[in-house]
Amino acid sequence: MGVKGLTTFIDTNQELLEDTKLCKTKLILDGNNVYHFVYYNYRVAHAYGGDYLQYRNSVDSFFKSLLTCDIEPYVIFDGGYEKDDRKLQTILGRARSRISSSNQIVAGNGSPRIMPILAYEVFCEVIKELGIQHRTCDYEADGEIASLANYFNCPVLSNDSDFCVFDLTAGYIPLDYVNFKPAKSQESTTDLHLNCQLFKLSNLTQEFANVSNTHMPLFATLLGNDLIGTDVFEAFFNNIKLPKLKSKRIFVSKRNSKMLGVLSWLQAYDDVDEACEVVVSHLKKNERDNVLKMMKQSIEAYKIPVCTLHSVFESEQGNPTEISYTGCVLPAWFIGAIRRCELPVFLLNALTLHRVILLAQIEDHNLPSSWKCALNIRRSIYGMLLGDEAQGKICEYDREKKSLRQTNEEPLYSVMSYGRLPSLNQIPNLSEEERKDIFLNTLGLTESTLSGVHREHWFTTAVLAYWIQNTEPRLMKWHLFAIIVCLITLNVCDTEEVEATQDSSERYESQTLPPWSCIKQCTTSDEKAHLNNNLTRILTTHSNKTKHHQNTNISIVHMFSQLQTCIQAALYLNQLLLSPIPNPSPSLIYDGTLCCKLASSLETRPDPELYTQEILGRKSKMVEFFQDFQTVILSLIDATSEEMFRLNEKTSKKTSKKKKKAKKQDQKQDSSEMITDKSENSESVAQDLIICDLSNRFHGLADD
Repeated sequence: MGVKGLTTFIDTNQELLEDTKLCKTKLILDGNNVYHFVYYNYRVAHAYGGDYLQYRNSVDSFFKSLLTCDIEPYVIFDGGYEKDDRKLQTILGRARSRISSSNQIVAGNGSPRIMPILAYEVFCEVIKELGIQHRTCDYEADGEIASLANYFNCPVLSNDSDFCVFDLTAGYIPLDYVNFKPAKSQESTTDLHLNCQLFKLSNLTQEFANVSNTHMPLFATLLGNDLIGTDVFEAFFNNIKLPKLKSKRIFVSKRNSKMLGVLSWLQAYDDVDEACEVVVSHLKKNERDNVLKMMKQSIEAYKIPVCTLHSVFESEQGNPTEISYTGCVLPAWFIGAIRRCELPVFLLNALTLHRVILLAQIEDHNLPSSWKCALNIRRSIYGMLLGDEAQGKICEYDREKKSLRQTNEEPLYSVMSYGRLPSLNQIPNLSEEERKDIFLNTLGLTESTLSGVHREHWFTTAVLAYWIQNTEPRLMKWHLFAIIVCLITLNVCDTEEVEATQDSSERYESQTLPPWSCIKQCTTSDEKAHLNNNLTRILTTHSNKTKHHQNTNISIVHMFSQLQTCIQAALYLNQLLLSPIPNPSPSLIYDGTLCCKLASSLETRPDPELYTQEILGRKSKMVEFFQDFQTVILSLIDATSEEMFRLNEKTSKKTSKKKKKAKKQDQKQDSSEMITDKSENSESVAQDLIICDLSNRFHGLADD
């Protein structure tokens, strides 16, 4: 939710805010608001679909700033949509706006921002690793956040102007008014705090003689929020003359004169119900009852409920077998997992409302939506959620061209090689082996096809194989090369040094795809530096050639947007099945800037595979892994490259003689753009770039 114009009003009247040193306190965080804020405030690149490692590091830095100051954060997320659809039109409006923003970014207007679809998963990973208290509410979280804040007598941290309306005893801290760099107090050289500014409702209402905190929900309603638009009250505003505010403290601009006029008008009414009747009396008779109902619903949304969340954090709960939710009786394990942030709210909406919103990514709007690629995985999820053909279909809202369209998707109740899918009640009773088979079979694989592949790679190999077979249009082989290099870079070239052991090479040879730790042990510091240098040179060269990210081939971005939908759907499937295989972090699978720019560079090469090997270092174990990974993927899809990959139109017509000539030219070009194997032993290079700090290295190349 959010009150129209209220944030701008506070920005122009900062005298209403109190300077505060935030430390040694509990703090309630609006989770949905905060995870967006961190992505944008820390300037994480989004133009290529998400730089998740940089985002992960930013989230970690954000929370460590709080913890350093002895601040105890509680992160509260929104739950499912209300069954009465009170906010459906607002939600659909935002989905349409996101399509428009995507189109603007593709067209070259870089000002809109789109939150990458896997950011929530990364955010939750970090708060769990840091031991941050967290919870997902059943519905919208605003009321629960306000209730918990008043229970603990601590502030709320958000950028949602609705918290200016709630009667919060310890106030509301706008995220935009916090300096997240810990500062030392003059009184103590050891105690740290965050300098910030805090809003209290009384700071505003005291400017108006007869306006109390109880008037503020009506004030917010008349201005318009997510539940009711201000256009509903057009007749009211046209028929009354709002009094002018006389105040030396509050700045009155044309933009906020209406807002202050409403507050001045409210001074004439002690009773909020009476004021509501006056408002609707100016409307058409056939509209009054409906508008009055909407007004009361909006006002009710700002009433702080009795706090129940505190018991979740302060004591262990019982273990009921079933829980009633929106009139449905659902398995307690499922609702419990939703509330503990172990399952996404997406599943809850699909189950209770039979409706989901698929948010547009940065993609080619002339092609089918990127979400189509993962449809069959979602259909299997829907089948397990509904459990019965009589439950009907799931309505998906998705992009079609530049518009939002709805389609009714048929759930899948069985998958090949496994048979009938389990219902929600049956899932916890299945063995891990059965749940693993369901996951792999849904993605078109079996455990036997993954022989020699370490379990750590099962998720990634399964998703990539599914992606290759379901993309539209078919991908080029260099798309696959780019994502494999991305995987190697994210998992091998990190800040953690692994000591080589005597059996590391033996372990490597014993498996087709050994675990990442084994590959790291077999990779020297010079080899890491070689890869780091080559990627930096490629990305820098690409950035110099393209001043704006829209110049990167949008078909490349679209292809990797399809991959992200597959990653998300597979994560949801694995989570629903209680994670029978290791769930990897999206931050260790995909980096948008790296993948898209590397793919753009490979696209121009006569021999992309040779060029990829040069990037990795021909004699390194990373090249061996790259080749083995290709072999595994092709064996999983059981097809030749000609059947699964499009031919590169630029090179398919060349004769073998021309290819050989081009390959020699490519090698010459490679030597001018990359540090070749001969320079791998340079100690100075190795010492400077031995650690691949992706969050810093790619951030400067994001063109964002």
